Amino acid sequence: MISEVHETVIKTRKGSTGALFNRFHRVARDLALTLGKEVHLVIEGGELELDRSIIESFTDPLTHLVRNCIDHAIETPKERVEKGKAQAGTIWLRSFLQSGEIVLEIEDDGRGIDPVVIRKKAIEKQLITAQQAVVLSDEAALDLIFQPGFSTKDQATDVSGRGVGMDVVKTNIEQIGGSITFESKVGRGTRLTAHLPLAKALVASSLTRTLIVEIGESQFAIPDSAICEIIRPDDSNYPEDFRALEHGEVFHLRDAILPMIHLADAIGRPRMLFSERLQAYEKDPFATIGPSSLTTDTRSTRLQAPNIAVVVIRHRQHRFALIVNDVCGVREVIVQPIPKLLEHRRLFTGHAVLGDGRCICILDIGNIAKQNRLHFEATTNKPIIRKTESANAERFLVFNYAEDEYFAIPLEIASLVQSIEPDQIRRLGTSSYYPIQDKMLSLIYLDQCLQVRPLPNNSIPKSLIIPANFEFDVAIACGDDFHVHELEDCFRSKSDPDSCSVGIFEVEGKLVTLLDLYRLVELHSPDCVSLSAVSVKHARILCAEDSVFFKRLLQQYLNLPQWEVTLANHGREAWELLDRDPDAFDLVISDINMPEMNGFELAEKIRSDHRFDSVPLIALTTQVDDESRMRGLQIGFERYVGKINKFALRQCVEQVLAARASKNFDSK
Repeated sequence: MISEVHETVIKTRKGSTGALFNRFHRVARDLALTLGKEVHLVIEGGELELDRSIIESFTDPLTHLVRNCIDHAIETPKERVEKGKAQAGTIWLRSFLQSGEIVLEIEDDGRGIDPVVIRKKAIEKQLITAQQAVVLSDEAALDLIFQPGFSTKDQATDVSGRGVGMDVVKTNIEQIGGSITFESKVGRGTRLTAHLPLAKALVASSLTRTLIVEIGESQFAIPDSAICEIIRPDDSNYPEDFRALEHGEVFHLRDAILPMIHLADAIGRPRMLFSERLQAYEKDPFATIGPSSLTTDTRSTRLQAPNIAVVVIRHRQHRFALIVNDVCGVREVIVQPIPKLLEHRRLFTGHAVLGDGRCICILDIGNIAKQNRLHFEATTNKPIIRKTESANAERFLVFNYAEDEYFAIPLEIASLVQSIEPDQIRRLGTSSYYPIQDKMLSLIYLDQCLQVRPLPNNSIPKSLIIPANFEFDVAIACGDDFHVHELEDCFRSKSDPDSCSVGIFEVEGKLVTLLDLYRLVELHSPDCVSLSAVSVKHARILCAEDSVFFKRLLQQYLNLPQWEVTLANHGREAWELLDRDPDAFDLVISDINMPEMNGFELAEKIRSDHRFDSVPLIALTTQVDDESRMRGLQIGFERYVGKINKFALRQCVEQVLAARASKNFDSK
């Protein structure tokens, strides 16, 4: 009841960006009619919920920007046709969550802003001299539009600027803790993006997922939407992947060279290392993590990998490595505003109080990157993006059990990897349990389910892997060797459907077994998982799934004589099969995240076509949060099922098919 009251109170303070954006339909329509132009306003991501006061603070800046787009940027229909464009201009209003920030964008496909014109106007208004204009880059010239009093029009009117410049827009956004970026291409359009730290945009007392990290004895929180992966230095990557250069330290992550920031440096504290001898933190005696390229630095003589963690952070289009002493795991925290005492510290965007009463600050990733003056282009010879040799490449979490026996599960179904304290393991008969927060997790030992060697040191695990969105309180016991590997395909090792092995692949000379997590739980706890006999006589099922791993699981899970299963590689291929023969399938099962056409788009297309009114849809995905579930059900999915839940999937398929058969019988 307390949770329900809390949720209700929070909702009264929330507002959606869609409600903010929708009010601009009339603004755009009326102004376009006044100026004799044609404009389409497109809203994307209007379901994002923020503090109502934050949404209202964006009203005036967005009004100014929308009017500017129509007045300055969008050409007349005649001009657009002469340039080979569509007669009507388009303005996009977008909102989305990215890298621990709320992002609001306004973009148009108009004439763009010419840096030459900006330089000329800036000289006329005596903002810069002619000599300065010559050496000014195009990017720096575009930034001049944020100068007070700057305008490309000679007279103020009541149409767009009304005497108010872009400096007011920038000031309004910065007053609420945000920042603004700007890009424009002549003849193609302009995009203006406002970034606001997540903790400042959320309603106070909202719940949000964060990664808790440690610097010495102090803990800090990072919004989990900004986390890419976590890596610990060991013999496999140290010292090769760590380098100290003249412009700073860098970390080599597969195809990219990432700039490196020590969180201790960012918050103004000395770098610390945990001393096994003292059982306490002490100052790090070395100047850098890896070997220095500077011959004058004699302190960089570290002989072994330091006991630290590298948290790879995504900041807008780039990534960087954040060095911390330890990672404590992912927790949902209640966001509170930053105390007045710390408002001057731009590195913090809010704070939270943990269950044990400790107070932790939530880090502002954008300001950490800005304070350290990261130069992403200077540290890599190509854009920092995840390398994918093929659209079918997938990411797997590879881990060891016995020292030289390795296993893997898809990264998206791993919720948390955590080191454990051996004395916290509880035993009951032949079963072992480990307490995590308010749960007692049953430990799965692979040697009890597979023909593999037991763990060393009397079968005491060093770490646990906790599955994501799984209905059973279980965790996989494992060693401490982890890494993420990208793989296009894997080789079938066994055709036995009762096996936990889905396939095998090789990584750096090591043979890795790809596990069916649900089958593993079946073998671990047969009493908890049981599959009843299927009563549906015959059904033709179409499955849209881009992942090779999950396609193989679907083949195993739905491998019944009375079910005829057809697999499509993505939503577009599934739609083409349906469109070619509307009566070919009795049920459609679709993943959500797919290339070409995602699951939501496929569902919208099917539900907009009356030929498929009687065809039920099931969403099969790892995105089982309430927001995604509600969106899926509103679009037209009958059910929403987690990917690795074999029991729930079979039961759901049978129920949906039975309901369809009953409905068809009643209609006859």
